[in-house]
Amino acid sequence: MIIDVTNNSVSGFRQAVTNAGLKLKESVTDEEIQNVLNKQSGEVNFSLDKHDNKTITGYSFIESDE
Repeated sequence: MIIDVTNNSVSGFRQAVTNAGLKLKESVTDEEIQNVLNKQSGEVNFSLDKHDNKTITGYSFIESDE
């Protein structure tokens, strides 16, 4: 699944997650999201909660070939 964060804003990311039918853990801060957006150089893979399969519980970066 691709979450479009072309404007690289925290609010844009939160809205893109919602639009994708996913949700963030309540404890995720805006600073944490901005950190992910700042490091983005390729793709970000998200781990989902095993119980609801919708809550993002973690992430890993995939480096871009460019």
